Amino acid sequence: MLDYSIKIFVKKILGERESTPSLFQRNIVKEYLQVLVLRFLYSKEDYRELVFYGGSCLRHCFSLPRLSEDLDFIDISKKVSPERLAAEIKAYFEKKTGLKVTTKTQKFRITLKFPILYELNLAEPPESDWLFLKIEIYKEFDFCKAYKIEVIPLFKFGEAVLLRTFDLPTLMAT
Repeated sequence: MLDYSIKIFVKKILGERESTPSLFQRNIVKEYLQVLVLRFLYSKEDYRELVFYGGSCLRHCFSLPRLSEDLDFIDISKKVSPERLAAEIKAYFEKKTGLKVTTKTQKFRITLKFPILYELNLAEPPESDWLFLKIEIYKEFDFCKAYKIEVIPLFKFGEAVLLRTFDLPTLMAT
């Protein structure tokens, strides 16, 4: 069940776009959950060095009209444990937001499953109640030799997060 304040906020966001198709509204909720994950990651010392890149990065940092299904990161320090991160994200969502989440970890990928689509009227049986969000953390970054890392502020959905990412030319090349 959604925390009351989160539910009110999400319903407000969706209400502002109620004439849009359900699939688009699901993506809005997914984007909001992505911002909450980014806020969590970059507020923790153990994860601040992760470098955010990929389609969702281009959307969040440079307002390009795309939304990837996942949040992609490079772990330059090679110290992040996906299993530990999944457990910490689960605890964060359940404790701080009241959102229930199921996690599944496979090598470098964490899948977060939120049972919220029915409650938000974005699905009904026999459709799935689950909204999926994937986090991928790569330790190898040999495919890009020359790159620059930037810190870009993200202000979205009432959240403020400083994101570590590559410069735009590097992002477009990856």
